[in-house]
Amino acid sequence: MVNIIKKSTKITNHKTKAMKKLILLAAFFSSFCISAQDLYIQNYTDTVIQFVVWRLNPSNLAGNCSPNLQSTSSGGLSTLTYAPVANTVPSEAYYYGDINTSNTFNPSYPSTPLIDAWTYDNNYSTPYTLPSNPVPTAYITGSQWGGIKLGVQDHFGNNIGGYYSLGHFCGSTTPITAFSGVIQGSYFQFGGADWYVLY
Repeated sequence: MVNIIKKSTKITNHKTKAMKKLILLAAFFSSFCISAQDLYIQNYTDTVIQFVVWRLNPSNLAGNCSPNLQSTSSGGLSTLTYAPVANTVPSEAYYYGDINTSNTFNPSYPSTPLIDAWTYDNNYSTPYTLPSNPVPTAYITGSQWGGIKLGVQDHFGNNIGGYYSLGHFCGSTTPITAFSGVIQGSYFQFGGADWYVLY
């Protein structure tokens, strides 16, 4: 009887150790995914998308969600071209969590519009212009991807829809996860990244 109890205790200890390792591994991966926090935009439509993206700190309501960072490229709105094969193969944009890399060409996502300037807390007169004047690291780590505001154009540059918004807004606990207009869009988080899918 004593041997059975010892074996049972030994098995329980091994299970407990294995569960602890699994929990630690899961915590590591989830913290890695949260810290990476990349942004993907997929355009499955045959339309051109012009957009701005922003980052914010949703827990800083008293400070208007500061740091609040918005893309403000020197060429105006960022432009993502239409899908090479509508409804099947998207045109894609990818932005790493470190927005100071947003003006660097990424051969894995060649259609990503480069973002060369960011405003801080709606100060449009003195944006951070990349690469010479990078956004301070504290502003980046103190914020997360918030959302996208977009307009829709045809192949000739005529505005045909918008503006539509997806994502998180300061003071709202519920993100806007979908819209329907001349195109449709959805927002979700997966694998530690924010995804905006247009179709």
